Amino acid sequence: MTFRLAIVGAGPAGLYLADGLIRQADCPIEITVFEDLPTPFGLARYGVAGDHLGTKAVTRLLARVFRNDAVTYAGNVRIGDAISLECLRENFHAVAIATGVNEGRSGIPVDSPEIPVISAFDFIRWANGYPDMDFPLKAGTCHRVGIVGNGNVALDVARILLRGKSMYDSSDFPESRLSTIGKMKTREVRLLGRRKAVDTRFSPKELDELLNLPETSIRTFGVGEGASPGTPENAILKAVNETANVEYSRSVTFHFECDPISVSHKIVNFGARSICVDALVLAIGQSISSPFNLPLADEGYIANESGQITGYKDLYVVGWAGGPPTGTIGTNRVSSHNVAKKILSARHDLLSKTLASNILEVLRKDGVKPIGWADWLAIDDAECLAGQLRNRPREKFTTRSEMLRAVPKYSVD
Repeated sequence: MTFRLAIVGAGPAGLYLADGLIRQADCPIEITVFEDLPTPFGLARYGVAGDHLGTKAVTRLLARVFRNDAVTYAGNVRIGDAISLECLRENFHAVAIATGVNEGRSGIPVDSPEIPVISAFDFIRWANGYPDMDFPLKAGTCHRVGIVGNGNVALDVARILLRGKSMYDSSDFPESRLSTIGKMKTREVRLLGRRKAVDTRFSPKELDELLNLPETSIRTFGVGEGASPGTPENAILKAVNETANVEYSRSVTFHFECDPISVSHKIVNFGARSICVDALVLAIGQSISSPFNLPLADEGYIANESGQITGYKDLYVVGWAGGPPTGTIGTNRVSSHNVAKKILSARHDLLSKTLASNILEVLRKDGVKPIGWADWLAIDDAECLAGQLRNRPREKFTTRSEMLRAVPKYSVD
């Protein structure tokens, strides 16, 4: 009997799971990967900064799983809308949730309609061209932006705001989104971190990119002299000294050991100090709202035991939906392969389920038109061609309708 599985989410964790299942299966297997958007790759497409093309190249490896005839892509299908999770369970022996995180954390009281406060999660996703997403900040100028966070995402937001359209040729940020960022005319970025400088989570590469922005002054509060060579605080102090005698039009200021406690009338208050900003971006982590009313652990992710969702024999979870959003994209490979092993070890019990009819036929009869892998390749080709005409890696579509217009016909291969 063929073992039939559904994966909800075509991001790295979901595709690593499909890869692990194919590699480890010793029985006939069919896998259908469902995705809300027409486009696959999730975090790799919309969560990695558009000027980090080397990191985004992982999509070429992730795409290989669809070369196997046992794996089907069904994009542009929202589970919970076009079809329920219960219907999936009736049509597959096992279902894995790989939807990732879907919102940024908040936590700072804001008492000022004058200042927009957004999550870095929303800003990065919007800048990367997430379809049909409104600009998360107010239109117009934002000369002074505060960013709360001590990690690489905070550095990414700062770099994107200050570089703006200068990233055009070397990124896959959509032109329209870069144009909007340019109109903000950000000239001053304040990075507000709760930790000491020695405890930051900046990687050397991301920190170096920000510290070496052209014609940008680097300043700091909370870093003392005598920092050890090779440390983030040493790199920051060096950049401060190198730009100390020149007054550039742009600046980055690192504030350490400051805990923003409130925002009022464009003033961010942290203890005895305060700063004035036009917008505030919170880069303090991500979280999920409970998908499909599944149980959540106290930490805020889907409750599970080594990938098996608590209280269910046929439901599994992989990636950031099932654990704290930490690590790199590659970190998901090992954990997803481990969950694949767990699923396959339970297949004899799961195969006892009596399944309903073919789910893709059900979707078609209901008027739902899934995007197949060949359809995604047509979208991909259209974006890359538009990019070539502009001497760019690609020009992403920023609306679902644009994506679908690039598909000559819907198919599910």
